[in-house]
Amino acid sequence: MTSQRHLETLRLRFRNVLQLTLATIVAVAGLVPLANQANAATLASRSVVISTSEPDVAGVTYTFTFTTVDTPAPIQSVVLQFCDTPLGVCTLPGTDGTPSATETIDVDEATASYGSISGWTNNGTAFADYTGADAGACTDADGGSGVSTMFCLTRTEAANETDGSKTLVINNITNPIVTNANYEEIYVRIGLYQTTTFGTVVDTGVVATNVVNLLTVNGRVQERLVFCVFALDDAAGSSGTVGTASGNYPTDCTASEATASSSVDIGVIDNTAIVRSPRDNTTADQGNDRFGAAIVNTNASSGVTVSYYPDTAATGTEQLRSFRVTGATCNASNANLTDQCFQNAATTGTTFTAGSERFGMHIACIANSTTQAGAGTTSNLGSGGAGTGASGGSFNTNYGNVDDNVADDGSDDCENSDAGQNYAWDDSGSAVSLVHSTTVVDDELIKMRFGATAQATTPTGSYTVSNIYIA
Repeated sequence: MTSQRHLETLRLRFRNVLQLTLATIVAVAGLVPLANQANAATLASRSVVISTSEPDVAGVTYTFTFTTVDTPAPIQSVVLQFCDTPLGVCTLPGTDGTPSATETIDVDEATASYGSISGWTNNGTAFADYTGADAGACTDADGGSGVSTMFCLTRTEAANETDGSKTLVINNITNPIVTNANYEEIYVRIGLYQTTTFGTVVDTGVVATNVVNLLTVNGRVQERLVFCVFALDDAAGSSGTVGTASGNYPTDCTASEATASSSVDIGVIDNTAIVRSPRDNTTADQGNDRFGAAIVNTNASSGVTVSYYPDTAATGTEQLRSFRVTGATCNASNANLTDQCFQNAATTGTTFTAGSERFGMHIACIANSTTQAGAGTTSNLGSGGAGTGASGGSFNTNYGNVDDNVADDGSDDCENSDAGQNYAWDDSGSAVSLVHSTTVVDDELIKMRFGATAQATTPTGSYTVSNIYIA
């Protein structure tokens, strides 16, 4: 009797274990992805390429490529399921708790859209986004709240599909946020179905991609300003056309022409003519054959301004910023024509007349160095008579040369005649802008000419003035 009861107990225990095992098998079967459905072939050579791996960005294109194998049937529907694992329960990538359309990958039919196909041999009707109720294997496409794992497509095609490589493009997917340290895994489970209601699976497979954080590269270009002032020998700056190699302009502040001298001598001044730099180094001239010059080079995106003001003479009285004899006692009035200080040209510009005492300067031209494009390239520092350069640069028209264009436009050679020259001078002690640019400047040369004419009563003496230039 005891043995019979023991046997019955063993039978009950075995039956309970068997039932529990069957229940576990059923539960596990419910987690099997599209790729493992019964009677389905596995897609070969499958891949997915995304147009960008940037997180949380819309309008992304996903291009699926796969090879169908042993497909003796039409393919009338497709299910793409986007998950964070290749197997098991499908959870949307990018979910950090409760899924929401603002954090997960967005493949809802309202946003994502069918793009195109290639390699499909039988195309009775083009694929279209499926917007109907759940059917067959398409059970999570509409999303309701805008959160869905599936993107489903259907078409009408009665003919059997030929095996081979095929491409399917889906547009306007929104990539998920990154909830891991710097990446988010995306696994797309692909299912191809024989019917328009997503029944009878034909081929399945899984492809993988990742959304990753952007790699930001930083760097800095420091502001640079190279500026030099010197006396430029006429022979180094007058042959050929402005901006050409034959012009032989100094190319930068280290060139020998830019370091040779810092003195401009306009020679003998009398009341019979207007003298101007450069002089021709003849015995009668007793001057030197040099322009005043400056070279500017800067990468400042907002440009550069070149200004000047006359330095204050260390000795003497009155008109200390004028063309004067060192230590002389001058009249307080600039209009005086008998002291040892020259009458200044007006700050607004003066056209000199021989025998009417005046001193001043003007900008002969602005030239590109030989490192630039050459003739026809307008200076960034200034332009011609209109005073406006191609890049927004300009010059002080009070100091403009009326004979040549101030800017390098390839039509002048920075030389001119005495007739009609306009000179200016400002002895206020405040810096006066001569030229400026609104963008970068690549070794542009500013040539300055100084001119004077004496009155019959202008006293003898050796006259001088020093200029301070600021960039």
